[in-house]
Amino acid sequence: MPSEIKILDVKISPPRASNKVLSKVPTRKFIDIEITIKSMSESKTLYVISRLRSIGFDERTNTLMLMLSEPKPIPGIICPRLIPPSQVPVAPGETRTLKLEVPLVMNRIILPHEPSREKPEVKTLDISNLQKVQTIVEYSDTQFHVKPGVSGEKMSEQLRAWGKTVEETLEKKIPDQDSYNKSQIGG
Repeated sequence: MPSEIKILDVKISPPRASNKVLSKVPTRKFIDIEITIKSMSESKTLYVISRLRSIGFDERTNTLMLMLSEPKPIPGIICPRLIPPSQVPVAPGETRTLKLEVPLVMNRIILPHEPSREKPEVKTLDISNLQKVQTIVEYSDTQFHVKPGVSGEKMSEQLRAWGKTVEETLEKKIPDQDSYNKSQIGG
């Protein structure tokens, strides 16, 4: 059965400094990403997760992975609390843009494989050479609601069972400021 949500495009801005007033690292750079989706439903409003639930970067393929869906649990990690997902309604046939802010440099926490290792390893990932963007968006024809007092583990389980996902991988690069400006004015 074809997906009721289609990922039409992913646009990436040139790197910029954080626009957050209280940024702890004032020189930290970010890219803005716009994901354009369309409801293929003819009759029902769909609810789409509109914020990142997980992010990753595959250095072998230079692929940025944006998950607007609940990730699979990590063995050995207990989540006592999770933040419920932000959702937006998408009317039948409507096109909508989801806006994200992604750091140009991220840290990946690598858990120890052996109990004898004391601390997780932290690996720094620079995504400035990305070549592809893999986007996974979760949606449903009902809103996701969390009951008070539900554990993070249970909420994550319910969220993974709640919706369907659509995935698209597009070849994309981070533009420089000049080429981005020209694309914005049609040049």
